[in-house]
Amino acid sequence: MNTYKGLTRRKILRSGLVGGAGLTAVAALAGCNDTQVVVETRIHEVIKEVPVERVVTRIVERQEVVEVERVVVRQVEVEKVVTLVVEEEKVVTRIVEAMPKPRDVTIVAWNANWGELYNDLMMNLARDFEAAFPHVKVDYRFIPRWEEKLLASVAGGDPPDTTYTSWVAHGNLAFLGVFQPLDSFARLAGITRDRYIGSMWDSSTYQGRLYALPGGADFIAVFRNQDLYEEVGLEEGPATQDELIEHSLKLLSQDGLKITRIGWDPQWRREFMGFLNGGEFWDEETQSVTPDHPGIVGFLERFQAYSTELDFNRISAFWQDQPGSSKPGSPFALGKAAYLSTGFWARDPLDKHAADVNYSVSLLPSATGAAEERAWDSVQGWMYGIPTGARHPEEAWEFMKFGFFDNSARMAVNTLNGPTVLAQQQEWIDEMLERIGPGNRIARWFDFFTGLKNKGEKHWPAIPIGSFYRTEWGKAAEKVFRGLEEPAESMANVKKIATDELIKVRRSRA
Repeated sequence: MNTYKGLTRRKILRSGLVGGAGLTAVAALAGCNDTQVVVETRIHEVIKEVPVERVVTRIVERQEVVEVERVVVRQVEVEKVVTLVVEEEKVVTRIVEAMPKPRDVTIVAWNANWGELYNDLMMNLARDFEAAFPHVKVDYRFIPRWEEKLLASVAGGDPPDTTYTSWVAHGNLAFLGVFQPLDSFARLAGITRDRYIGSMWDSSTYQGRLYALPGGADFIAVFRNQDLYEEVGLEEGPATQDELIEHSLKLLSQDGLKITRIGWDPQWRREFMGFLNGGEFWDEETQSVTPDHPGIVGFLERFQAYSTELDFNRISAFWQDQPGSSKPGSPFALGKAAYLSTGFWARDPLDKHAADVNYSVSLLPSATGAAEERAWDSVQGWMYGIPTGARHPEEAWEFMKFGFFDNSARMAVNTLNGPTVLAQQQEWIDEMLERIGPGNRIARWFDFFTGLKNKGEKHWPAIPIGSFYRTEWGKAAEKVFRGLEEPAESMANVKKIATDELIKVRRSRA
């Protein structure tokens, strides 16, 4: 006698669908409409989150025959699943044996060539991922001229499985179809904009679609030589751009026409400073470039006057043949440059090569120093995408999600980057301060290199001509600082050049 004769498809659906391990068992039983299984009474409770409807299913049988009809599962948002299933050992054994073993895969991952130190740090991410996913190996390659080679690899049908991309180039690459959209991956993983630093997420999109996952955030601040400050009667760092120029002129030393000590270089952080003066480089509503925005023109006017007073050619001569800040004998290390604008990763080379420099840290100065202007700062960095034609997109996504979402803080600590996942900011700060140690000079200033103080929301526009536009704007800004062009006229010309290019590339893809 079959006491479950009334168990129809409709009743099963009404009571819920079995999820997790139970779903596998029912699917195995339901493979044929007439499957009959005699089971002993064994009740297991399985609690697991899976993307199916809420399920509470009870199948209890004492030496009875159960007829199971085919059930179609409709996937929905992730919810709790509680399943009570009666199973026979032999059935379970067959199901486990039938589950596919993960295939052994090697994914090729590209990163920009950052030099031996930082390349080696990125290998920490690969090692962590391989430990968590033993069936996937990461062939990490650090590529000079990565953008050029990425375009060639996609065109040739042999791209990496995942690759670094930058805030400058990403919009153009997405427009050209170099990257696959990631919206479906992100949606299934519950990854949304509100979980990330907004400017980093927006830099990773193109026309409303996600084409990369934010990786490392660059929180840029200003180191200043505090001993030089006190020497010229200054104490606090500049809060406004006018104060930055005023302080720089006090710090300036010359031997005849030769600059022997410099304050701020007008070429430093130009886009950041334009944003911090209230400028915009792109109008989202009209989809047009805006280098002629009053905030951009005003920034150029202010620093043109400063640059002209110092003479741009003398500024260039000062930096001629000088080592960078990560090398021994840099101008900042020797007290010849009062400022250094970079991220927290400068700690190590400063400890090695500028151990005697008494430095303080402040944020990049804004127009008036008002608190609300801190949102005008920029938090930009790098991202990872999956190129079109990648051989292992699923494994590539797991690699990206593991490093840049699930373990954003750990990745950032181990690679000397800033995390982009908001909920992991404090974890990263705590771990970094523990590693740095309370006695290190940078410890008291570390908040300036985090989202706690840097509230920047601005980013370079992710558009089809992002790289071209930035190059043209940079060339024009230099002409302004050299006194060869007036700011308003120069920016009007950039607007025309960039607009013509934007029209041309859009037509080429029409």
